[in-house]
Amino acid sequence: MNRIVAFFLLACCGVFPAHAETVNCTNLTTLPVTISTQGVYCLKQDVSTAITSGFAIGIATNNVTIDCNGYKLGGLAAGDNTMTAGIYANNRLNITVRNCNVRGFRQGINLAGTGGGHVVENNRFDGNTYIGVHVSGDGSLIRGNLVFATGGSTNLGQGLATTLGIDSRGATNIIDNTVWGTTPMVTATTTTGIGVGDNVDGTVIGNRVSGLGGTSNRAVVLYASADRVRVVNNSLSGASWALDCDDAGGGVAKDNTLESGGGLDGNCLDAGGNFLIP
Repeated sequence: MNRIVAFFLLACCGVFPAHAETVNCTNLTTLPVTISTQGVYCLKQDVSTAITSGFAIGIATNNVTIDCNGYKLGGLAAGDNTMTAGIYANNRLNITVRNCNVRGFRQGINLAGTGGGHVVENNRFDGNTYIGVHVSGDGSLIRGNLVFATGGSTNLGQGLATTLGIDSRGATNIIDNTVWGTTPMVTATTTTGIGVGDNVDGTVIGNRVSGLGGTSNRAVVLYASADRVRVVNNSLSGASWALDCDDAGGGVAKDNTLESGGGLDGNCLDAGGNFLIP
């Protein structure tokens, strides 16, 4: 499809051209699998696993792209007690994950540790029991994902007692994601739509967070020394706080639509244009 046709479809009809399937790639056909060679990997069919710990796809090198071409990476058979990550990497650089439908894991994707330069875009994370998306590392981008129905784990395990749709560490940019229906883990009461930690001068732009469960929930939380994070043009709904800044000056809020009892936390810098739905 040439650029003129693509532009016409967008300008006239409000639609984007269909995503072309990645074909020049290594097809992942069985799980679990560890990727140890740099390159482009893909799915050309749905794949699933019933393992209850470890990971479905592990990445043990830098500069890896995973394109699921819209196919499903499934872990529902492990149940709500699962401790498995759908896609996992630790201390890696330049990991890209796109066009995946990741379902039924403890963490849909967990790019942990040091490193950075990651891109997680245009995925659907559905029915993961603790965290939909976790990305650590400066210069990373989390964009255009649907994070749906996260929560319900019966295994608190290690970590926070708070279910999170999206969680990030480092100077990341979180742009144009939809987070809906985040519910607590069993015996817990707290949920967070988007958590942003250790982030200096990053951005949270154009996201939509709603449908949070639990007795204490926050749409966006800036925590763990977040500083001057730009929170712009988001639609945020949380019963406790729509936007919560743990530290003074941790966030600069502008042009957001907020719905909650708390609205905009006083630690956040109000740059104007923020509307609190009465």
